[in-house]
Amino acid sequence: MLADPKLVTLLADDNCVAMLSPMPQAPGHIIIVPRVHITDVFSIDKPAWHALADMACDVAQLVNSELGVTSVNIMHGSGPLANEHSPHMTLHVIPRTEKSEADAKVNKSSSNSKQNNHAEHTLKTHKNS
Repeated sequence: MLADPKLVTLLADDNCVAMLSPMPQAPGHIIIVPRVHITDVFSIDKPAWHALADMACDVAQLVNSELGVTSVNIMHGSGPLANEHSPHMTLHVIPRTEKSEADAKVNKSSSNSKQNNHAEHTLKTHKNS
């Protein structure tokens, strides 16, 4: 996943990388992955978990300052029954707004696409500043 050139890196440190999600659940959905391969929450050590949690705080502050979002979900799913899409430890920071929640309920994909484009542009602009 880290080698995918289509993913936009927003934040990075020695331990993990935060990127725009390739499958956003809401505008500004960011994924955080460790730089080393860790399969799931059952195999992560505490220092690696703390590094992911620290990055999640930084990402939440980023979406708050850049998108004005005041609600987020920070999520992880380990295993197929938890909706894990690939066997790599990933945290998701999903911004929540009344608009994104309303659109999710009625599945207005064109509206979500516009919101995703705006959020992506805003976050990319932050990256380049």
